[in-house]
Amino acid sequence: CSPFFHTNAQMYCYMPALILGASISIVPGFSASRYFDVARFTGVTVSSMVASPMRMALHRATEEGRAIDPGALRLIQYGQQLSSADWALWDRHLPQVEMRQVYGQTETVSIVLAGAPWEADDRRTIGRPALGIDAVKLVDETGRAVDTGAPGELLVRGEPGRTLMRGY
Repeated sequence: CSPFFHTNAQMYCYMPALILGASISIVPGFSASRYFDVARFTGVTVSSMVASPMRMALHRATEEGRAIDPGALRLIQYGQQLSSADWALWDRHLPQVEMRQVYGQTETVSIVLAGAPWEADDRRTIGRPALGIDAVKLVDETGRAVDTGAPGELLVRGEPGRTLMRGY
């Protein structure tokens, strides 16, 4: 569910599949009303989405008033948040699809933060630094660490050319 030019598509979806010899489903375009039908038809097992298309696909599927059949879909890596009401709807209709929140940046060439695969996704936090990320820090405009819950800028330390774009 990502355009080819997006970092999410290139690094989180396509590269692991290519490295592991898995298959990739490429469709002409995204359709919220047909998302689960296309996933089922193509045999998708893992998908990557952000909140907006997740919400659209969920609401279009539930508006039809029938059970949602995700086929072989077993995991969605997602970014951003759904509302509590949307999560309740998701869990009611798709309890068999595991959810895993991940976070990355255009400047990184890997996932920056994610929950561990053996942990339940709590849907509130993004997780901890992913493999290859040396450190993350949330700071204010002066560079000082911010308190829990306060807004700030996320700084990521990694290896330029390996986990960060060269020049960062």
